[in-house]
Amino acid sequence: MRGQRPALKLRGPDATLLIARRRLLLGVAAGIGAAEMAVAQSGAYPTVPIRVILPFAAGGTGDVLARILGEKAGAELGQPMIIENRSGANGVIAAQFVARARPDGYTLLRMSSGHVVLPALQTVPYDWE
Repeated sequence: MRGQRPALKLRGPDATLLIARRRLLLGVAAGIGAAEMAVAQSGAYPTVPIRVILPFAAGGTGDVLARILGEKAGAELGQPMIIENRSGANGVIAAQFVARARPDGYTLLRMSSGHVVLPALQTVPYDWE
């Protein structure tokens, strides 16, 4: 059995983090596939302005970057991108707002990578899986 690695046996926080990473990667892969199918099946998109929800305070680096990119993307798509700031609670307020929005692709969430581990640290009022 030379050259084979032993089975990885993790317990505790390391195992939880590994499982969360796998779920995230599977979710991203599934989301990309679903988005490709939706684009292939849909007609003209967008037909109304797109809302981008930010969990950051207005005037910060994330806000400025989103507004610059939103302006360019809106010009490319032919519809304006409306940037809304909903800061607070480590991004939970913004994520909950987007989770409750109509699932039509016109409300987007721009989130930082730290939000990925948030459900492991505290209870969130939406389904994150």
